[in-house]
Amino acid sequence: LLLTASVYTKAQVPILNRLPGAQHIIYLDFDGYTVSGTSWNTSFNSGLAINCASSGYSSAQINTVFNLMAEDYRPFNINVTTDSTVFIAAPIRQKMRVLFTPTSSWYPSPAGGVAYLNTFGGISNKVCFVFVNAIGNASNAAAAGSHEAGHTLTLNHHSTYDGTCTKTNEYNYGGGSGEISWAPIMGVGYGKNMTIWSEIASNVGCNYAQNDLLQIVSIANQGVAYRADEHGNNNVTASTLDVSTGSFSDSGIISQSSDTDVFKMNVADTSFLSVNAVPWNYGPSNEKANLDISLIIKNAAGDIIR
Repeated sequence: LLLTASVYTKAQVPILNRLPGAQHIIYLDFDGYTVSGTSWNTSFNSGLAINCASSGYSSAQINTVFNLMAEDYRPFNINVTTDSTVFIAAPIRQKMRVLFTPTSSWYPSPAGGVAYLNTFGGISNKVCFVFVNAIGNASNAAAAGSHEAGHTLTLNHHSTYDGTCTKTNEYNYGGGSGEISWAPIMGVGYGKNMTIWSEIASNVGCNYAQNDLLQIVSIANQGVAYRADEHGNNNVTASTLDVSTGSFSDSGIISQSSDTDVFKMNVADTSFLSVNAVPWNYGPSNEKANLDISLIIKNAAGDIIR
């Protein structure tokens, strides 16, 4: 008789918060949880509790998942957190648990994760799943986590269609290679560098371009909104850069497709100016950056210099 078992150890989960104090919460749960009293139980497990094992992730893997998901949700007034006390204290209609677990045998179909639509702003089924045994690595787990949380925030899949409007794939896998490879978060972003909220065809039909950003801030999600714009979008409201020391730096969040952050500086003499505009990233070659930056330099009259 040969007995085998998979052992998933519990690591100490680091306490991480992307936007402390925000009322809306996406809780990343890595250390196991018993799911009971939900539609997951009645629909898939004969009403019995689902005892979900720990992810088995190390602190480094948890940090990777947290940072990548926090970047995806950075435009919104949502705190992505690993702190269970923050989740527990949040209003029930303003939170969601994303459970990272290898416990997937209760679910009848192979999947990287599952979620119920439109549940972030509701009072039931306050958990969605990422099945780490099917994912491959922490980067993929983050992509799946943002995707499943997106479903709870009302989002459908982004799909692909042929010229006759026939669906060719339920999931849009994006395109490109290397640093500029991309995929929609509500498609499949495994192996792509940029995974982004999109406005392209959804699984509803080829002529329906689901605007992910607008749906996330819809009434159904109980007050989820864009974060306040920290920099003006024209010369009058521009933020001033202090160049008196010969160097400068600043940062901002591009929250919407129409968002522009404008900075101004006063230079007394003819000068050489070197500017590096760097998107948030997680490694060499702008790894996992979500933003492809366009930089324009103008003079005081508004004429484009470069």
